[in-house]
Amino acid sequence: IAQYMATVARNGLQQKAVPTKKAVPRPAAKASKKEAPKAKVDKRLFLRLEKEHPWRQLSPAGLWQQLQSEPDCFLSDACSIHRVRTGFAILTGNEKKREELLDAAPKFSDFGAKLEEASNLVAFRIANVPATIKTPDCTHTVNADWVSLEIYRKT
Repeated sequence: IAQYMATVARNGLQQKAVPTKKAVPRPAAKASKKEAPKAKVDKRLFLRLEKEHPWRQLSPAGLWQQLQSEPDCFLSDACSIHRVRTGFAILTGNEKKREELLDAAPKFSDFGAKLEEASNLVAFRIANVPATIKTPDCTHTVNADWVSLEIYRKT
């Protein structure tokens, strides 16, 4: 064995320790027929509340109980209520219940609340909008017109 090891050390191992496989050509991958992603439709209803409204302090379950106790308002067990920045978002189980709630939307004004559908507006973020712009001649205050021009220029 010592002589064999010396021969291997001198000449090198004739075959590799890990055999390599030759690459087998594969047929070209078929183009996947994926449909273009559809825009998601926001089915939520938003209960907009003023900043100091007493219902803002309630949990979603507390709001549900509050609305159930009112004789003119109704929410089914299939509804789920989530807290959002402007009040609460209400998700209904079916389209019929959603339409019933939208029909009852004027009744929410009696409580100082507003029930409305989700808007289709898209929010854009414009980075680094300064409050003022200094030029060698003077200082300009940035107003809504300047911001709208910047949005138009960027998009």
